Amino acid sequence: MSIGIMFGQFAGCFSAVRRRAMVAALIVAGGAVPACQWPTTEQFDVVVNHPGMKPGESKLRQLNRQQSWSGEVRFFVDVNSVFCGEGICRVDPVRLYWNELGQYLGYELSRGVALEKAEGIDFDAADYDKLDAILAFADSDLKHLTPEKLLSRPRGDSGADAFSGASVLVNENHVVSGAIWTSYTLWHWVHSDLVAAIRNHTADYLGADKVVDLVRAGNRQQQLFAIEQLLRLSRFDGQAQQAVLALSPSATGVLAEHVMMFAEQLAGQDYWQFVQRLFQRANDDIVSQLLSTLLAARRVVPANVVDQLSEQLAVTDNLQHIYLLLDVIQRQPSAQSMSAVAALINHPNFIVSRRAYWSLADSEFAADYQTELEHFRNQYTDRL
Repeated sequence: MSIGIMFGQFAGCFSAVRRRAMVAALIVAGGAVPACQWPTTEQFDVVVNHPGMKPGESKLRQLNRQQSWSGEVRFFVDVNSVFCGEGICRVDPVRLYWNELGQYLGYELSRGVALEKAEGIDFDAADYDKLDAILAFADSDLKHLTPEKLLSRPRGDSGADAFSGASVLVNENHVVSGAIWTSYTLWHWVHSDLVAAIRNHTADYLGADKVVDLVRAGNRQQQLFAIEQLLRLSRFDGQAQQAVLALSPSATGVLAEHVMMFAEQLAGQDYWQFVQRLFQRANDDIVSQLLSTLLAARRVVPANVVDQLSEQLAVTDNLQHIYLLLDVIQRQPSAQSMSAVAALINHPNFIVSRRAYWSLADSEFAADYQTELEHFRNQYTDRL
């Protein structure tokens, strides 16, 4: 284990790794790791905000991009493991690694350097592994803590991470015991503005056309990245729209939100054409967001769009969609859309038929459907 200085989840090239399984694999393989050298390194400066920075401290950091012989790319930054206060803590240099999407890969210590906990106790193997897991977890309690809460330590405390004596309520799984300040500092570096800088650099390196290709053929994380970058690059042409539309049937959760964010950046006729096509192709999650957006937005929905949307009343069984569609139609009713509403009066679900009845009765087209409305009212007087 003495050869190990890398901690993390590198999928390909390794250099002096700490993890037991990888060390064993290297031994079995005779120690040969072909193409695991990084001959190309580019350096560029980025501005990074970190909650532990002192007033006046430079926010400029050097971000490094490396590429291996086999084509793998990684980014790294050298940081300090602890921000000191009152001269009571020790600073250890740590190198942090990310992949091309800004996802944490691991950390590296210089040979001979060991991280310390309170009272000068060195990290053991379990502490290093736990720190790696902490840094990999994006939704940590640490994101909500401020340095001030960590600095309120009991009088007389000292040591490499004396701030760990602070009375702070933190999930014990989110910090290394006795090293809360080290955990806090490194976690905020891993999940800092560096992530966005890496993602932006990757997109610029790929070029907008390849970013569009990732929307079409990438995995979920790559698609999230790609749509995010299309927004940043203001790439809203026909190719980009087609790519986003193609993934809309399977996009859920955050990816569905990204699809809607892309749609909202389109202007004029491009927006309404995209909305119509999206409504025809997208899944229930996106359709619900789309209809809610139309209701919340200040845009006036064109009559032809309302008419097209109303056609869905005859084919959808989704109650939420029916109610949202009726709300959209009520804002700007037309003869065609109200005809679609009138057809719902005979819907097998009484809740739907009653909702259609009131939509029709309260509209300017009620006189055209007096027979249908009177029949429904006579049949369900006690349920209206």
